[in-house]
Amino acid sequence: NLIKKKKAGLTDGWYSGVGGAMGLNVRVETQMFEKDGVGEFSSVFVRSVNQVIFEDRAINDIKYTIGPIKKKGCKTIKWDKKLMDGLKGSVVSQIDGEYNTKDNTIALTIWIKIGWVPAVALRSTMKNVPHAIGPY
Repeated sequence: NLIKKKKAGLTDGWYSGVGGAMGLNVRVETQMFEKDGVGEFSSVFVRSVNQVIFEDRAINDIKYTIGPIKKKGCKTIKWDKKLMDGLKGSVVSQIDGEYNTKDNTIALTIWIKIGWVPAVALRSTMKNVPHAIGPY
C-alpha cells in the first residue's frame, strides 16, 4: 500500500462541513484531487437534515479550478457548470468556495433561494477529514 503524501497548499482528499440557513441544515462533503493548480475532479455530496426542502444529492466528476493565492493565503475555487446542473430543481442558486492553504479548509457560501424571498447565504467551513462522514 502506497501512502500519498499531501503537498502543502493543495486541495487533496475529503472535506466535510455543516451549515444552515432558513431552517435548512446541510452537510456538504467533497472529495477533491488537484494537480498543478487544476482540479482533476471532485465529487460533491449535499446531505440535508430536511428532505422536504432539499433532497440529498451526489454529483460526481466535477472539474474545478483553483485561483492564485490572494488575501491571507486563500485561493478561490471555481467548479464547472456540472455542479449547478446537478443541483437543478433545488433551492441552491449558487456556490462560492475558497481554499485556505494555511488551515487546509474550504469555506463555502451556498446561496439558497426559496420562492420570492431574496437569496440567503448558508455558510460552511469544510475541514479535511480522512473519509466521508455520510448522511445525517
